[in-house]
Amino acid sequence: AQDMCAAAKDKPACPVVAQAPVASTVVTPVVAAPNAAIPKAYTLGADALFAVNKADLKAAGKTKIDAMLNSLKTASYARIVVTGHTDADGSDAANQALSLRRALAVKAYLAFQGVDGRLIDAQGKGEKKAKR
Repeated sequence: AQDMCAAAKDKPACPVVAQAPVASTVVTPVVAAPNAAIPKAYTLGADALFAVNKADLKAAGKTKIDAMLNSLKTASYARIVVTGHTDADGSDAANQALSLRRALAVKAYLAFQGVDGRLIDAQGKGEKKAKR
């Protein structure tokens, strides 16, 4: 997520919304205006968002995302990057696929809650740890 933000010459560095460092989903609002305040970085634990080996959001996970969305209402952003991460259990291929499905689930929920889906990028990083 940081690589995308650093490459955007007309936008400052991205803030991050993430799950736990072992298994996580990172949501990164990309600031729209050069002088705008950078939105806060968020970490949302994967265990609160998803059941083990699943990509369906739990009710508790939706509540956590809703709380994060309330704070984003005052932020100015041009894009949001959602990055899924998993733990090291299972094969690399399975974890890569699961992390992407989880990121897509968060993207879909954000869109359902009124965030313009065209502004949301979803990516899976598998077992790679989230940058802090």
